[in-house]
Amino acid sequence: MKKIYLILALLLHVGLASAQWSVSPEVGLSVLRHNGQFDDWRPAIKIGAAVEYGLKPNFSIESGLFYTQRGYSMAGWVSNENWPQALLERPSLVRHMFQVPVMGRFAFDVTDDIRLFVGAGPYIGFYFANDWKQTFQYRNANAGDVFDWGFTFMTGLEFGRFYVRVAYDMALGGEPHGVALNYNVGTLSVGYKF
Repeated sequence: MKKIYLILALLLHVGLASAQWSVSPEVGLSVLRHNGQFDDWRPAIKIGAAVEYGLKPNFSIESGLFYTQRGYSMAGWVSNENWPQALLERPSLVRHMFQVPVMGRFAFDVTDDIRLFVGAGPYIGFYFANDWKQTFQYRNANAGDVFDWGFTFMTGLEFGRFYVRVAYDMALGGEPHGVALNYNVGTLSVGYKF
């Protein structure tokens, strides 16, 4: 049994030594839509760094840490006789989140200097702040769960060390009503691989 553990440890060491790491700062602009009785698409930002672990020439595992946002505006005017100051409110919510994706990533050479890549995988998120705007009545309202989760799909092009990517997040958690397709999020971002 000890020999099996020794062989597995040796194979793991060889695999880790031959793998290639890269870190890529990234900045992007997102559009998101909350599914429910709330408003249409709205802008958000996404900033962070991706970490890529190359296992084979065309396959790697990509993760990272990103700051991003979710949120919505209420669809109609609020009217509540118990809160006269709320008669003309149009509450909106911005939820601030740290997101950690884990994706399988495939890359293919298009030319000597250009590579096409695609990837998919799950993500987890942690909401660390909720910012209600234009409201008195909802200022302490429950915005949802602290943890979010879902799936990320992406594709893009690498130009040397620079890259451009388009991603789609399908958010399934983070809401008080449970698991559902809560947000659709599209992101266009640029980055640089070190």
